[in-house]
Amino acid sequence: MNSEGPIIPLLNQLKIKLGIVAIGILLMSIGVLVPSFWLKFIFFISGGSAISYVILTRRNIAIPDQIMTTQEHESTRRIETDDSEFVKIISAAKSGTDVPSAGKSAEASDFTPRAVREIRPQAERSFSVENFFSSSDVVSEARKDPQQELSLLLSRMLEVIKETFFAHTAIIHWVNIESGHMVVEAHITESRNFTPSRKRPLGNDLISKVAVTKQPTILNEINASSQNELLGYYFAVEPIGSFVAVPIYFQKKAEVEPEVIGVLSLDALSGDMYGDETIATLGHFTKLISTLLKTYADKFELVSDSEILQSLERLQHAAEHSSEERTVVRSLAEEASKLIQWDSIAVILYDEPKRAWVIQTVLNRTGRGSFEVGQQVDRIDSFVGRVLGSGKPEIIELSQHTELPRFQRGEPSGMRGSLMILPIVSKSNIYGAIAVENEKPQMYTMQDVKKLKTLVEPASDALEIFGLKTYVNSYIDEVTGVASRHYFTKRYREEFYRAADFSGNFSVGIIHLDTPEVILDKYGKKIYDYTLWVLAEVVRQTLRPYEIVARFDQNRFGVLLINRSSDEAQIWAEAYRKFIAQNIISVDGKSFSVTVTVGIAALSSQTNEEELLDRAHRAVEKAMNGGGNIVRVS
Repeated sequence: MNSEGPIIPLLNQLKIKLGIVAIGILLMSIGVLVPSFWLKFIFFISGGSAISYVILTRRNIAIPDQIMTTQEHESTRRIETDDSEFVKIISAAKSGTDVPSAGKSAEASDFTPRAVREIRPQAERSFSVENFFSSSDVVSEARKDPQQELSLLLSRMLEVIKETFFAHTAIIHWVNIESGHMVVEAHITESRNFTPSRKRPLGNDLISKVAVTKQPTILNEINASSQNELLGYYFAVEPIGSFVAVPIYFQKKAEVEPEVIGVLSLDALSGDMYGDETIATLGHFTKLISTLLKTYADKFELVSDSEILQSLERLQHAAEHSSEERTVVRSLAEEASKLIQWDSIAVILYDEPKRAWVIQTVLNRTGRGSFEVGQQVDRIDSFVGRVLGSGKPEIIELSQHTELPRFQRGEPSGMRGSLMILPIVSKSNIYGAIAVENEKPQMYTMQDVKKLKTLVEPASDALEIFGLKTYVNSYIDEVTGVASRHYFTKRYREEFYRAADFSGNFSVGIIHLDTPEVILDKYGKKIYDYTLWVLAEVVRQTLRPYEIVARFDQNRFGVLLINRSSDEAQIWAEAYRKFIAQNIISVDGKSFSVTVTVGIAALSSQTNEEELLDRAHRAVEKAMNGGGNIVRVS
């Protein structure tokens, strides 16, 4: 009698599954060696699948409840020697009827249930396409963004890991030792108590210890009272029995030692679920994650740099083709919305007339908050005001910092979420700030600050240029290059009182371009501006160095004729009028002539500051009513 008969199928199954495990390990080892990323991916997934199959089917091995007794072996022998009775047993098992026992011993009858259980065929399983294929729409959408694509692959990998190790929750955390924080990248869980917060500080929990010590850890018994301190990712107690975590390494450069940048962790409801073999298997997965990270880090940097470059080009285009600050700040907000996760964005600039910091642009897709364009910012008692004062960026968790409002007092209390504020500052001036807000907590890092700063710096330069232009334009007309009305008014007042105090001669001339609308309609704005430049340049060349010509109005120029009497001023004006009328203006293949009308007013003892200039304007109006192209003295 052979007592090893029931054990042989078990040994055969074990040999087959050990062979599959060996093949899986071999495939994953090849994956480490091959240079191609996709070949690495295929070998790792194939090897992992082989090992996963063995783990998932380990409970299906038909292990006998106990070694058969001599009596059971005897029963088996009798059944095998009676072919007709054995056929009856098989038929009964297939039909589901009772096994016939007439003429048989009690031993055979006792063995029948075991025999029936072992020879009954398994029910056929039904599978669908979804068991083996993921929707291409999801993958295609993720491939538009390398970060989304990586997150999708990591989530799929966590699904495999969770099922392989019968886990309750599987998580990948990114860790930053320098900043002292960890962030949930992906997680698969059956729990309803998983924390919604993605970011939390490193502490004394198990995941933090793995990150700091760079060593894996296993815990096969967890006290419910200390669960929150040990795990940290549930907001309520879960019936966790086992936990395992391993470090994820990343090597930035070949000459630099790899560093821990993440932690892969699992927990299970049953106790004593994990051992050293678990860590060894998870090590293969972390190697695959490291390979994926290297590939996607390079790809993400390229895409991120490309996106930033495109945003910079659009921002620069807006600055170059507009003379208004609001165009630049609007472009800054729109480009920031393309690079940073946001729910609301506000750009704050200084308003000179109001003498206050004011919100100039708002993007708000949630309706949250109580801020709008034109709202003033509290310079002292607000987060934005604090950044304006310090000139340094800040990341603020609103739920943790309630001592100040975002913009001004009176905002809704109990606000949650993340707030990132960057000053818009040059080397010498601070022009404002940009505030980006997200309703979710712990959304921003210094990497986001660095990315947004790449937009803020050129915006600061553009605003500085606009400031310089505003200052220069207050003294020089941008189209003609002569003095501005602002400067003309300032110098007119000085020269008027100088002449009045020293009883000197002083005359004012107003030059008006005749029929400007004809030139504008016929030749366009460019040639019209060139015509104004010619008129101003001729005046400038005929004046003495200390005399002034300025763009006084759209079609008019003002002239300060210092130490010139009324007659001398009239002679100069007539010579100028004739020169303009007798010369042809040629530009862009167009040739034409123009005329001007001039009004002159001279200082007298009875004339005050306002009256002298007003007399010159009245003189030119009367000359225009007379048909133009003449000089009139008031």
